[in-house]
Order: sequence, then C-alpha cells, then structure tokens
Amino acid sequence: MKTYRDISENFSQGYGEFPYIIIREWHGVYRQVPVTLGVMDEHQAKLKYSVCNTFAGNTQYKKLLKNELFFESLKKLALQAHIDYSKRSCLVLSPKRCIYFEDGRIENESKSIPTGGKLLDMNSKTIGQGGIHYKIPVAYC
Repeated sequence: MKTYRDISENFSQGYGEFPYIIIREWHGVYRQVPVTLGVMDEHQAKLKYSVCNTFAGNTQYKKLLKNELFFESLKKLALQAHIDYSKRSCLVLSPKRCIYFEDGRIENESKSIPTGGKLLDMNSKTIGQGGIHYKIPVAYC
C-alpha cells in the first residue's frame, strides 16, 4: 500500500476538512471543493457548496453522518457539483469513506478516497502535490 505525505501546510481556510468534494480535472489533477457546514461566515459565503442553517451549530460531524437527512443533503450537494463541473467527482466523507459520481449519477461508495496527484483550490491555485488531500490528524477513521 502506497503512503502519501501531509501537504496540508498549503491549505487555506476550509480546505482539507471533511466533508469535501474532489473534482477530477484530468489524469492526476484534482480540484478540492470545500463543503461548508452550519452558519457561514464571510469567507464561507463565497463558496458555492454549503449545507447551512438546517444543521447550524452542530459541530459533531461524525454523528451528523448518521443522520439520514444530513447524509442525503451532502449527496445532493455533491451531485450538483458533479453536474456543474461535468467531470468525474467524489464526495469525501472521511479518510476511509467516499462516494464517487459519474455520468450525472452516484456511481459507488468506496473506502478508497482520492489521494496524490496535483491538488488545486477553487481558484486553480496549486495547494499540494503527491499527498493526502486532508489535514491530519483526524478523528474520523
């Protein structure tokens, strides 16, 4: 099994935090799309993809994943991002859980999340290369 290094020192606010969406731009190049949870601040309001207000104030993300309404809201949001970008994409929920999207629908759930390659932010700035796409340590395993 290949191990990846921590590249999170280049992550801006909102990047590398679960959940997030990965858009496969082309082979080996990924774009991370932060997903905002709860009430948005000014920075987060600029991000298009958010699950806000319904779950405001609930910072226990791991418990929220067990909430069917929350989970379905995340999937719907990720599907919309997939359709907007018209590219293969993935909703990354934890280091060992994700949902892949292709051809305008949910393809499959997997324990293998996207890693490595060149990682871009929403402004096409390179924020990492050859590493994991999330901040460590995490307690979602």
